[in-house]
Amino acid sequence: MKVVRKEELKAIGAERKRVRPGSLEVIRLMTGTPGTPGNFYYTLGSTESDYHTPRHRHNFEQIRVQLRGEFDYERDGKMTEGMVGYFPEGTFYGPSRSGDGSVILLLQFGGASGSGYMSHDEYAEGLASLSQRGSFHDGIYTWHDASGKKHNKDGYEAVWEESRQCELKYPKSRYEKPVFMHPENFSWKTLAGQPGVSYKRLGTFSEREVRVGLVRLDAATSTNRLPGATLYYVLRGKGLTAEEGWHAESAFHIDRGESVEVLADQETELFYIGLPDLEGLEVPTHRHQVVAATA
Repeated sequence: MKVVRKEELKAIGAERKRVRPGSLEVIRLMTGTPGTPGNFYYTLGSTESDYHTPRHRHNFEQIRVQLRGEFDYERDGKMTEGMVGYFPEGTFYGPSRSGDGSVILLLQFGGASGSGYMSHDEYAEGLASLSQRGSFHDGIYTWHDASGKKHNKDGYEAVWEESRQCELKYPKSRYEKPVFMHPENFSWKTLAGQPGVSYKRLGTFSEREVRVGLVRLDAATSTNRLPGATLYYVLRGKGLTAEEGWHAESAFHIDRGESVEVLADQETELFYIGLPDLEGLEVPTHRHQVVAATA
């Protein structure tokens, strides 16, 4: 069980070099376990209108919540305040451009293909190595080979291949395009045996069952039945979890198989992401090691 509060965390936008151009400030909420298929990177990102990306795809999954402002993904649509997006591994999206004052809750995580997700250290090491032999511009890495021939490659793809020392093979897309959701158009549903607790279940994705939705707790409600293997973000309200206080813009992680008492002092709304069950998968990690998934 882990609880983090936004005001206690440091913005890392100036610390991490990036392959994409434009203004970006990141607050790192939580990370997973490096070298495992289920590694993840959970952040709050603030961008301005100079931030943009080319059309591209990933070998990992993304969940995005547009907390403030808007973000335009052109042919895939525009996410406005309150919308939720699922960006599947292997699926192209964009090009995209931020509006002014955009704030996004973002989870990047290893998906059903077992490709995993690069850790911060692996990413930084690969980027530093490539920067000695070429350059990054507008999300593209450019270098010249021994014969002087020019090459271009997606920046993240180039960093991944440098880190893993093998070719990035994208998983076949399970979805034609990202899935954009309007939570306000879903109804709340109560469950038997959970008084004062209601759910909006927005969707379950891939055969590894990535779950996305909202939980509402009435004031003075206590429950120990919130699902495990799940990340929660507090949209509004305040309360206690495992004797740790939280309020709006806090986050907590209930681990797989863990039962934790959650008490809402005020009416509370939580956004949740149920992490995929990747048991049985293995992922190539830095220096060609292989790490098996755990339950």
